[in-house]
Amino acid sequence: MNILILPFILLLSLLLLLFSLYMLSRNQTVYDYRSRIIEIIFSKDDWKWRHKEFRKVSYNEMVYKFWKPLDSFYKDKKFLK
Repeated sequence: MNILILPFILLLSLLLLLFSLYMLSRNQTVYDYRSRIIEIIFSKDDWKWRHKEFRKVSYNEMVYKFWKPLDSFYKDKKFLK
């Protein structure tokens, strides 16, 4: 019985490790994406309303909804223009 459980536990551990590495990568990607958007927003003169639009989507939401591409969170990107 123990011999059958061990490969399952190892496989599960490997999957969890890979998922955690992916989430670390996703976290960095979201940080870079949002940093670029912030640079664009604060380079404009009328940044206050742009920043309000930016804050409608939280950092955590972007990280934890890993199945969605980053560009899909801001459907209307006119606040960047």
